[in-house]
Amino acid sequence: MSELLNLINTLTCGGIFLLAFLIYSRRREANKGANLWLAISLVLLGLLFLDDAFTYHKIYYQFPWLLGIPDPAIFAVAPAFYLSVVHFTSPNRRVSRRSLLHFLPFLLMTLNEIGFFIETTENKLKHLKKVESGELQVMPVILIFTGIVMAYMLIYFVLTFVRLYRHQKNIRLFSASVEHINLNWLRYCLYGVLFMFCIWVAGALFRIDFFLTYSHIGNFIIIYFLGYHAVRQTSIFPFTEQERQEISEIIAGESQPAALDKRKMFTDAELQELKNKLLQRMKTEKPYLDNELKLPKLAKMMQINTHEMSYLLNEGFEENFFQFVNRYRIEESKRLLADPEMIALHSMVGIAFEAGFNSKTTFNTAFKKATGFSPSEFQKMSLERELA
Repeated sequence: MSELLNLINTLTCGGIFLLAFLIYSRRREANKGANLWLAISLVLLGLLFLDDAFTYHKIYYQFPWLLGIPDPAIFAVAPAFYLSVVHFTSPNRRVSRRSLLHFLPFLLMTLNEIGFFIETTENKLKHLKKVESGELQVMPVILIFTGIVMAYMLIYFVLTFVRLYRHQKNIRLFSASVEHINLNWLRYCLYGVLFMFCIWVAGALFRIDFFLTYSHIGNFIIIYFLGYHAVRQTSIFPFTEQERQEISEIIAGESQPAALDKRKMFTDAELQELKNKLLQRMKTEKPYLDNELKLPKLAKMMQINTHEMSYLLNEGFEENFFQFVNRYRIEESKRLLADPEMIALHSMVGIAFEAGFNSKTTFNTAFKKATGFSPSEFQKMSLERELA
């Protein structure tokens, strides 16, 4: 069994570097900064897995100078992953010097390790034998260091989770179809990492071999899950530079309303005129039937900028973009579900697409929240009324 698990660990290690390369290669296509930082975090994580692989395959005995090189990466994986999420969730994020402050612990540990890096081969091999024999595992310094690492990882877990939570609220300000850009896969990956982290802690503290052994399998699954979805992730902010800047300001206004200028963008008369114009367009042109409709596109139709469009929806209708557009889509789907001819021609998924939704899951969730019934229940009631 140990042979198999170490093979899985080695495959995981190789897979991490392969996935990092694939994600880095995609940085020109979508989510450039996010993919770059995600690739960096995977390379750093790969170094930690490489340490285990080198230990198992006795590589350090052949090349003692490699010993200790991967160690500082333990303080860089979480910040790099966090910065990836920051770039995924920010319309106009740029790499800044402040971002590099996240890597200060990594730098300090690297400087602290320099003395060990320049140790003689003989001393390095003595240290390696002590580690493998378990002699160093009970040292107070090792226990304190492990506690620091655990606290450090948990801090970044919380920061990352908060970012994802805010993102899933913010995307409703400019998109009515959020399932492809809500980054749920990253949230699930975080849950998996936390679960594996708890298993690792339980195994290390209580010496539970079962947890230590099968954590390799969990790591293998999580890494490939992460890589698969990262490669498939479409652009979250597929807009022009100006539109991204405006969306960034809209998002900032949601999180820090007190910091924004409270002056009206339109007079009451102008606001009423724009409301009437928008209502007329929604009635005659039905832009909500466009599965890819987003705030900037609707703003262009109204011949105003994205920020003004958001203001119009918030002040004129007291709704965000997601609520406003999906309200029309739900009304359209109710009409379609009550039409026997449409029911005969289309499946439930087909009706969802006809109404402007681009997934059955979003359709079901939005419809039930608005009506209190699932689409199939509403359809059944409509047919019963028709027959009666």
